[in-house]
Amino acid sequence: MVREHRLKRILDVLYQADIEVIPLKGGILQGLLYRNSGIRSMDDLDILVRPENYKSSANLLIRSGLMLVPTNRFQSLAQLDEFPDTDWPGELSFNDGQGFAIDLHRNLVTSQWFSTVYYLDMKAVWERSVRLSDDEQGAKAAGAGLWKVLLSPYDMLAHLCLHSALHGLQIMKNFLDIDLWIRNLPTSWDWGQFMEIVNQWQIRSAVFHVMTFCKEFLGTPVPEEVLRQIDPGWLARWRVRKLISPQKLMADRPSLGKRYPTLVKISLVDHISEMFLTIIKLTFPGRALYTRHYTKQGIIGHWLHIFDVIKRGD
Repeated sequence: MVREHRLKRILDVLYQADIEVIPLKGGILQGLLYRNSGIRSMDDLDILVRPENYKSSANLLIRSGLMLVPTNRFQSLAQLDEFPDTDWPGELSFNDGQGFAIDLHRNLVTSQWFSTVYYLDMKAVWERSVRLSDDEQGAKAAGAGLWKVLLSPYDMLAHLCLHSALHGLQIMKNFLDIDLWIRNLPTSWDWGQFMEIVNQWQIRSAVFHVMTFCKEFLGTPVPEEVLRQIDPGWLARWRVRKLISPQKLMADRPSLGKRYPTLVKISLVDHISEMFLTIIKLTFPGRALYTRHYTKQGIIGHWLHIFDVIKRGD
């Protein structure tokens, strides 16, 4: 309740500046699916704004009493001016020092490593978004009425699957989110439209494996025909299975993929060519990539950073 009250004050500031805000993941699922903010745990609130409103939104969060959480590349908002906007991070994190945290997104893929692997047209995502009437806002339960714009149902499911994949298929509550979303699909739902987005974003392997895990864990009612259509092929299934599987997760058995989730993320890339191009770009980056790193400038520092990420698994 305290968090919801704090969020309302911040959203009012953004709305007064005519900035549209879309809630992501738990920020909207608590109200739409769980009906009770105490059931679905949530560490922070994720919100999406249009790319052109990214910096102004960040400044408004600071003026609302939040503090920027420093990252390796950005210690203050003033540093954004030192970089072209194409090199800005996909998300910035803020908190108030008392447990209230917001992650501000300008893209649904925030990892620089995978930003060129998945083909998300954010302009199209915003065009498909759903704007709620005043009556619809008032009818939403458990805080969902705070929001004026939502992702389209198709983008929502695609993003939930991609988000789970970008965490190496290892955050268990993500599978429950997806299961509940599918079990509550409207009668007008068209799996064909969803498949179009999956193909556009090039997330066939990610969606296939997430939904396969959901069926194994929760008996999620995903049509077999849908799984057949998005099946990424035996090679993709093999490389993921060698790293991680529902059985290994449930038995809590050690595996290479559990120890190094980053390897799972890479294995979920649809095309082998894209996978190797990503590895090559990280191994032999353009000078602009490693010289703009705040704390580890230079190619050696860049490689050390990659080693740290793989070791941590994030």
